[in-house]
Amino acid sequence: MICTVPQEYPTTAGLLQPWIDMEAKHHVPEDLLLDLLRRLPTRSLAVSRAVCKDWRAVVDDHRLLRTDHLPLSLEGVFLGWRKDRMPVLFSRRSTHCRISAGMRHPTPTVFDDGGVKDCCNGLLLLPWHVLNPATMESARLPPQLQPRPCDDAACHRCMVSLSRYLVFDPAMSPHYQVVSVPDIPRGQLPVGHVSDHVCTDGPVSAMEWPPTPYVMHVFSSETGDWKETPFAREGKPAGTVADCQSKQEYMCRYAAYCHGALYVPCEDDFVLRINLSNDKYKVLDMPQGKRLQSHAPRLCKSDKGVYCVFSYARNAFQVWFLDESHGHTEWVLRNDINFGTPESPCNDA
Repeated sequence: MICTVPQEYPTTAGLLQPWIDMEAKHHVPEDLLLDLLRRLPTRSLAVSRAVCKDWRAVVDDHRLLRTDHLPLSLEGVFLGWRKDRMPVLFSRRSTHCRISAGMRHPTPTVFDDGGVKDCCNGLLLLPWHVLNPATMESARLPPQLQPRPCDDAACHRCMVSLSRYLVFDPAMSPHYQVVSVPDIPRGQLPVGHVSDHVCTDGPVSAMEWPPTPYVMHVFSSETGDWKETPFAREGKPAGTVADCQSKQEYMCRYAAYCHGALYVPCEDDFVLRINLSNDKYKVLDMPQGKRLQSHAPRLCKSDKGVYCVFSYARNAFQVWFLDESHGHTEWVLRNDINFGTPESPCNDA
């Protein structure tokens, strides 16, 4: 796992202090405050949201802080070699990073439940906590209502596997969401043993996947609760359960949140684009589908959009860009890199 750490914004105290003092003594008219904030550079505008609730409301209500204008400076990356352990921070000394490389938390039990499961715009998702590594503040997730695995109350053999993903955009809202997505069912169970689907006597391997509605659970830090949300599918399914299952189960699947949509990798040949604003989702093919034998394809984002990285050999990988312009979606190959077999320094000994 690689999680980027945003560079700290410079202080705006010198520029804004006279206005802050004036606001403390006399209420500044909103139109005058709005005119001032519009003149600020993007970094200073982002910091001004933390001055007071009134300033944050003006910035948010008038959409002054556009996500496509935010600076994308990089201070470091978290490197995670195993998903059950906490990552370490890798950064240059010149960045003066304030985040501890060893990830020490004042409440050690925060890390007791395992390593990082997902990350989004500087926040880390642990199995039962959301952590801000810059401040070491954490919030515990409440217990999630588990979906009924089947309609038979006497059945104790059915299990529904879930994967959680983090959604956070500080330019749009100070709140975050956690989306719990049911994984592709496995095993020789009848369709009736899978939650929220039509009961039939056929095998689960013949069931259409993903289903519609696709019932997920969404946690909001604004409400503090989980909400069961059915998502309607736009377009065709990926196929049957048997078609969608990969021969190799990847334990590390990281999503990408970009332009208001959550992109979730499923098995190794398709992606779910989940729109949380209208409760709809769409199935997108992976680049080349299953024809490209890959080691755990990874999704990531940049200022231009969503990328997918395939490692198809020990020292070779491809970088694809998801072009969603002009009302269509298409994967475009941007880089095909092969480092070859590196020589061992011991060969010259």
